[in-house]
This record gives sequence, structure tokens and C-alpha cells, in this order.
Amino acid sequence: MHHTGRRVGTERGWGRERVVLALALTAALGACSRRGPPPDYAPDPALVARIEEIRMHVWPPQVCPGETVQAEYTAIMDDGSAIPFVTWYDRDDPPPLHVLFLRRTSLEAVSRGDGGWHTDADPLKSAVDGFRLRAEMRHRPDLVAEAVVAPEYSCTPYAFGFEGPQGGRGRPGGPGPNVTVRLDELTSPFVNMRPYSIS
Repeated sequence: MHHTGRRVGTERGWGRERVVLALALTAALGACSRRGPPPDYAPDPALVARIEEIRMHVWPPQVCPGETVQAEYTAIMDDGSAIPFVTWYDRDDPPPLHVLFLRRTSLEAVSRGDGGWHTDADPLKSAVDGFRLRAEMRHRPDLVAEAVVAPEYSCTPYAFGFEGPQGGRGRPGGPGPNVTVRLDELTSPFVNMRPYSIS
């Protein structure tokens, strides 16, 4: 009886190991099936020929410089149907259109792998024209989608402070740093200008 009990315990141990091994293989196969696209991954030319336009939907409509803009891209077909440009890849079922098929450029932002954009943190870069975003179909450069996201500056600090070195106990602190202030005028359609005073 003691020997039989040991054998049952061993069989249960092997059962647990088989379950763990099966789960590990399933996870590995899933990871392999969703590995990045191969170098020769390309859209079907017949499908590309049927695209009439591509559209870019971005949100939010306003962002502070340095923040992220989310974006989705869609191909409008000759029969009126819409096919999205996705950001994932499945080796067993490759998507017909992928964000990789788009050449995304901007002077005020950098494209991200998830389809979005990271805007330039310099507020002067977008003060005049906003964040101009452009997506062009690599296999048909005549298909272009463009969008402009307006900058807003609620996150931009307007107050600056300067301090000198602290003094010892009972002694005054040291003098503050030399500060040079330069003022210039810049017209922006995204900012309601109002007079400021500096003292």
C-alpha cells in the first residue's frame, strides 16, 4: 500500500508537469504566431489598387507640447467598405493592411510604433502651424492623409524662481544669480495673447 501510494503521488506529479509543459508550449506558440512581420511582408497589390483614399483619425484635438497623440488609420475601398491599418501581426493570419505600410512624417512630432505620435516638447515648434501629421501609403504615394492637432499650453509653466545659496545659522544667504530676460513677439493662431508685465 505504501508503494502504491508513492506511485499515485508520482503519477500526479507527472500530471502537473504535463499541464505546465502544455501551457508553456501554448504560450510559446502564441508568441511565435504574433512575432513581428517578416521583411517581405507587403500588401496584396490587387487590394492596394482598390483603395480610393486613406483617412487618419487623431485624438485628442489639442495637446500640450511633449504629450502623445493617438491615431487610427483606415483605407476606404472602391465599394465603400473600410479596412483598418492595424498595429499587430499574426503569422497564421496576416492582416491585409498594417501601419508599417504607411510612411508617417511630421516636422513637429515623431511617429510611434502603436500608430500614435509623440509631439515635440519645444512650444515654439508648433506655435504657428500646430502639430502637422502626414501618412502616405508606401505602395501608392498618391494616397495621403493629413491632420493638424492644435497645441495648448495649460501644462507650460509661466513662473520662474531664482535663489542664491543659503547662509549658515543666523547668517544671511548669498546673492542670487545674474538673470538676463529677453522678450520677443510671436503671433500664434492657437494662443489668445494678453499683456504681461515683468518686474
